[in-house]
Amino acid sequence: MTALDRARDDLANDRAWKARDRVAGRLCNVCDVETMTLLAEIHLHMKDYPAAGAMFFALGADDATARRAISAWEVNTPDPLERWRSLPRMVRVHETDRVRVLRESVGQDRPELRQPQPHWRPGPPTWDDRLIEVGCGLLVLMVIAVFIVGLATIAVFVATP
Repeated sequence: MTALDRARDDLANDRAWKARDRVAGRLCNVCDVETMTLLAEIHLHMKDYPAAGAMFFALGADDATARRAISAWEVNTPDPLERWRSLPRMVRVHETDRVRVLRESVGQDRPELRQPQPHWRPGPPTWDDRLIEVGCGLLVLMVIAVFIVGLATIAVFVATP
């Protein structure tokens, strides 16, 4: 049983939230028409018309329900940049013609698949690193000296009758 089958089962058993989470999780890794269509249907079932409209827009759907959902999405996010950002990342990466036109209208670059970042390695110490180390060392020595002077002062005060 696949994630989409489980999501359909959840939707049939009136667990739309669980179905939405399953399909949205799948959409993080797999961007296909079946996943996007099911997610749009789940959003319609949940009466989340703007989210369904975003999916229908990316799919290029053009029936009456899709047009109503897309118009709700456009009313909810009037700024094209907001619309672009409201689309799931994988939909933006694997763009359709409509998504490409939206991306170009807001001047965004096409996002790439995430690549692992290289591990950070410290560079060689510079003169300001050395200066900070010396300054911290001097500060520690001064605190110790003040502590010793304070102890000596207290000892002299206690020892004198």
